[in-house]
Amino acid sequence: MSTQVAPKGPPTSKELPDFIRERNAFFDKLKKEYDQELASRDKPPIKIEFVAETGQQSQLDGKAWETTPGHLLKHVPKDRAGQIVIAKVDNELWDLDRPLEKDSKVSYLTFADSEGKNVFWHSSAHGFFYDMALEPGEAVKESDWSSIENKAKKFAKDKQAFERLVVSKDNLLKMFGYSKYKTHYIDKLVKG
Repeated sequence: MSTQVAPKGPPTSKELPDFIRERNAFFDKLKKEYDQELASRDKPPIKIEFVAETGQQSQLDGKAWETTPGHLLKHVPKDRAGQIVIAKVDNELWDLDRPLEKDSKVSYLTFADSEGKNVFWHSSAHGFFYDMALEPGEAVKESDWSSIENKAKKFAKDKQAFERLVVSKDNLLKMFGYSKYKTHYIDKLVKG
């Protein structure tokens, strides 16, 4: 494992391995198709029961397939808005950039909420767990911790987006075919 300091700024495509560049290009293609499909949908008016904080409820107007919980953050006090990890829509965990589909009740969770903390750690663990494969006999040593921590801090500082995209099992296997760990879980947990 290298202990070199990572270059400043996001990695250029030349610094990424081929399999990551291919995966990213495939994701971008699927995301573009999804965005085009979303743009073509009708966007009827919807009513939103909005809970900025416990005890602060109001009614807002929105549009199905356009208004997101993220759009509604402008109605949340700034200090709280900066701490929000995820929304709840009709009591279901809902990504901040996922459009509402119908009349809905929208509230938010922060890292201080146990569900918010679980979502944060679950999402954060994906990259490290799946992409931290070592050769047989290799191990992360205490001398590696500083380098790993510095890279983690860099990624956090970059504020890389978490984007939700519903993908078929076949496309998931195509996207992550390079990883025996990811394909194991896709085969085990994803239906159809």
